[in-house]
Amino acid sequence: MSYLFSTKNREYLELYFKIKNRYDFSFTEEEKEKFIQECINFIGHYDIIIYPETSGHILPLLARKCSNQSFCILKNSKEFIQSQIFSLNLMKSEKTSLLNAFSTMNNSFELKKIKGNQRKRFIPFLFQKQDIDLKNKSVLILDDAIFSSNTIAALLFHYPDFEVKTIFSK
Repeated sequence: MSYLFSTKNREYLELYFKIKNRYDFSFTEEEKEKFIQECINFIGHYDIIIYPETSGHILPLLARKCSNQSFCILKNSKEFIQSQIFSLNLMKSEKTSLLNAFSTMNNSFELKKIKGNQRKRFIPFLFQKQDIDLKNKSVLILDDAIFSSNTIAALLFHYPDFEVKTIFSK
């Protein structure tokens, strides 16, 4: 796994906030073009790029520019993921904690609302598996950031043994 920018560097942390439109950070057009070009140079070209569902526009743009085909892997519904809680071997307090976390979520599942030590339980059913012909193709799994690595682990659960690149890391 490789990444382009470390958010330990304040300049790159601000860059991360810009692509996420957080804390009133935003790109000028010139900054955005420079950022996109740096990312394209880092990513290279692949037959297929697989990336997780995102509300942002940068990741889909990069996937299209750096591949012959790109696939956005959709998250399972909040209801489906919540129903899986009952199939897990959980202590009553863990189950209660998870159900409380789900009650704070909007319409879609938000992994960030789950306690860090509980997130790995959702790896097998976070994403919908798509049937994609990956044989004899160069394939990249791309994400905008890797902090806890659970999103990447969930993608690798369905699409193992492929190269992984992220734009940002801790």
